[in-house]
Amino acid sequence: MAYDPVDDVISILNNNWDSSISKPNIIKAYNIRAVDLRRGDYIIVGQVSEADDYVGIPLEFRRTAVISIMVKTKTSRERVREIAEEVRSILRDKDVWRDNGYLMMRLTRAVDMTDRERKIYTIVFDAVLQRLEKV
Repeated sequence: MAYDPVDDVISILNNNWDSSISKPNIIKAYNIRAVDLRRGDYIIVGQVSEADDYVGIPLEFRRTAVISIMVKTKTSRERVREIAEEVRSILRDKDVWRDNGYLMMRLTRAVDMTDRERKIYTIVFDAVLQRLEKV
């Protein structure tokens, strides 16, 4: 099976969600049409970019992927912040990303994209993931 960092992030979030707050629906950005905020909260994960850097012999490459993680809810600003904090705590845990074969998993920014008129509360994270691959 081909490597897909989006699948990895979804799996990491699903397998490590043990917060007291209820887990939202976690989907790929490619399935964005499936979002209906009347049915619950969502985390939407998509890939922004990917790059390979040559590391050394024997043919090792560091694969770097930039992932977008969007948290959406119609409930409240407090709810979107609670979900965002849980995502942040999962992705900051070294054991989580090392257990999944990553050298590094780092959140680079978070942007509040809330639509106050429609009352759709949104926070978007950019995350950088790196893993070492041997050819």
